[in-house]
Amino acid sequence: TGSGRVGAAPPGAMRPHPLGVLPEGNQYLVPADVVAKSAKARHDGLGNFAALSDVLVMRVLTGGDAEEFLGVDPSTLGKLATTSKAFQAFTHHEDLWKAFVLHRDRGGFVWEGSSWRETFVAGAARDWGRKMEAGDDGAKNRSEKNIDSARGSAKPLPIFSDALYLRHLAQHRYLCKEWLEKETIPRMDGRVGAGEDVDGQKMQEMQKHFVETFEARNEPVILTGACSDWPCVSQKLWTFGKLLETVPHAKTFSVGGYRMRLRDWRRYCDGFLRNQDAGDESPPRHETEKNESNDEEPATSRGNSGAPIDDHPLYLFDKTFAETCPTVFGNDTWHPPTVIAPRSDETTQDVTGKQSHDLFAALGENRPDYQWLIHGPARSGSSFHVDPNGTSAWNAVVSGKKRWILFKPGVPPPGVHPSEDGATVAQPVTLVEWYASFYEHAYDEEEEEEESDDDDADEEENNPEANVAANPKGNPKAKNPSNPSKYRVLEGTCGVGDVLFVPSGWWHAALNLTETTAVTQNFCSTRTLPRVLRFLKNAFEKGGAVGKELVSGTSRESRGNLFENFVKALREKRPEVLGSREVRKILGDDFFGDDGKNISNDECGTTRKENGPTASPSTHPTTDGGKRKRVGNDTTESIKSNGGALAALFTHTSGDEKNQKSSSAFSFRF
Repeated sequence: TGSGRVGAAPPGAMRPHPLGVLPEGNQYLVPADVVAKSAKARHDGLGNFAALSDVLVMRVLTGGDAEEFLGVDPSTLGKLATTSKAFQAFTHHEDLWKAFVLHRDRGGFVWEGSSWRETFVAGAARDWGRKMEAGDDGAKNRSEKNIDSARGSAKPLPIFSDALYLRHLAQHRYLCKEWLEKETIPRMDGRVGAGEDVDGQKMQEMQKHFVETFEARNEPVILTGACSDWPCVSQKLWTFGKLLETVPHAKTFSVGGYRMRLRDWRRYCDGFLRNQDAGDESPPRHETEKNESNDEEPATSRGNSGAPIDDHPLYLFDKTFAETCPTVFGNDTWHPPTVIAPRSDETTQDVTGKQSHDLFAALGENRPDYQWLIHGPARSGSSFHVDPNGTSAWNAVVSGKKRWILFKPGVPPPGVHPSEDGATVAQPVTLVEWYASFYEHAYDEEEEEEESDDDDADEEENNPEANVAANPKGNPKAKNPSNPSKYRVLEGTCGVGDVLFVPSGWWHAALNLTETTAVTQNFCSTRTLPRVLRFLKNAFEKGGAVGKELVSGTSRESRGNLFENFVKALREKRPEVLGSREVRKILGDDFFGDDGKNISNDECGTTRKENGPTASPSTHPTTDGGKRKRVGNDTTESIKSNGGALAALFTHTSGDEKNQKSSSAFSFRF
């Protein structure tokens, strides 16, 4: 289960599975007669189903890959659980009950107890009244009676199954120190002051440094304290206790693609906090707001007193928060970081009439989705993705702690496998699983790489900005003494008030170390414009379904025309940005008429290919509520060659992380 875990638990300690399930490898650690008896118990307990692998049994119960849930209904699962201990282990799998809850209640579920199964039963009792509640108790009593009879007085036999154990492992695995120690993302002071305290000359110098050192070179950076002057940060206007008072109860926010009220979302998050704070007599987290401190220890590292209620936590990721409740989330409580988006820029006006550094603002109300409110419990976060449409992004932490890992464009992270057309990405379901199975391979040395000089390595490690200067083109293969692998990986942690700048094309993932609130925006500045145009033109020329899958943030009907519409809007409102040599090269010389003004794509011969070649992988995945899916044969071999010896559950994701689609379907596969 890994070593060097954070917290008081000894290395390798692992909470036992409540139903006695163990990894299949443990068969080699127990007497042969125990293994034989366990195999016989499985054969007898599953009956005809024993001929199927554990993965296939789960697929039968879940209904396979259908978009709508077509598996065994909850009543039948309850009956199966009474037949044998083997079937009890399968039918108690939490992902089944999570799918049931989301299919039945969508975002209207109310979290109960400490599991999705308890939540489903409680919801059924509320819906169907005391009769159903009494029936469930009866089923529970019969189940316990049958299982006790099967056990007799002997010690229960273990069940050896990777398919059943992996979720438990992902749920209870501690975060290793090695995963959290490295701080290699460059940092610069992002504090410019507020109101009359703003030093104009200092602000211009900081903006120049940011542009020349990072944005122009397409390099990431953490801007320390860049949003610490926001009222929502400095006055703590967005603590959950405050939001429950100020946000109308009927207002809903997007959680896993469903609309959910804040009070119901708070109840789900409190399930994590109750487990993590087990044995602590302090009041509930939302009353004390302990996670508002930047110095708080990660919730996942506080001893062995509790554990998350979900291995793949739901995540509040809402793009309409400002419109949903403008009095709480309006521009008077936050604004784009001044270092990244100078408020004095005389650029295109956005839909509110204010000046915007983002060239997509030229599209007005037809612009792609671009800003999101984010909130999640500890261990929640985003899987590996590249931000949509070739844009760059910034992510500001309002409360909590967020851990980041980024990979240079061109080489996907180990264990992450984009399809050839870029429309889907296969990767472990949870980021914790990725860390456990693939993190060390990000630092594997290539055989042909010469050993670096130790002094140079120390200098690079202690001076992150030296990496930027030494490799301004960002070539993933360029020699990097601190990481002589084929990957160029950067890591860092953002605390309250910090802002991460994520450049265009970088693979990245975020893991919340504590309950965390953040705001993020995607944007297209004049420095990012060539990358955005190149991406959109590529998708436009491919056309058809492939082109529409690559573009995101707009309606499916308008995705195919985003390139044309964006260029047209820039021609009308920001024609000067189309005159650079790089942009002219992307659009083509024929795009410009004899008078130097750009003309339409139809006139210049930019055409759409309905069946063009496959696209380079550049879209990113959606949060899908924890689907477990098997990857194809080619991807499976690639996973094995990348060092994933066992056992991470893999998921196919599509669309993009910041435009979630709800789905109550569930599929359990490797």
